Amino acid sequence: MRRLDLNLLLNTSAAELCDYKSDVHADRNAKHPLLVPFLSGYFGTEHIVTDIDKNDLEPTYVNPDLCFNIIFITDHHSGKTVAFFCGLTDTASVLEPLRDKSNTSRFGIRFNFWGVHLFTTEHLKDSYHTFEQMEYYFSGWKSYFDKMLLEYTSLDERVEQTEAFLLKHINLNRFNPNLMNI
Repeated sequence: MRRLDLNLLLNTSAAELCDYKSDVHADRNAKHPLLVPFLSGYFGTEHIVTDIDKNDLEPTYVNPDLCFNIIFITDHHSGKTVAFFCGLTDTASVLEPLRDKSNTSRFGIRFNFWGVHLFTTEHLKDSYHTFEQMEYYFSGWKSYFDKMLLEYTSLDERVEQTEAFLLKHINLNRFNPNLMNI
């Protein structure tokens, strides 16, 4: 059985999940008090990426952490968004960069492992090492994010819109105060 290195787990930034190494990438913390215990935060591009920096063509090393992630990649030229859900993993991996990033943006939501179940529409028992279409675990969410990510292009606007959406979709009936130690 593989042992997890907690130092690795606790010191992984969201930037390691997204293959941007240039100054267009940023992180934001959850702001709404109800969401803070359940979300690690948000990450993505500050604006639409129009140029490719040669550093962006390097692979990214991803260390395992204690978060579930939804990653959106929006092509502003075609108007299409792809959305993936990344489950927990205990294996480091390498992400190959996207070769064509022109007119694209990224946005991600990082859920703490103890809070993600409050938002899912499907159980998470099969989510270990998963990389799945977001709709499988978050049914009905994609249409909202397809529109929102095209309309709002700054990271701060996207966080604000996402928090309003999450507040409408949190299922507090699944909340277990024993898990949260309160």
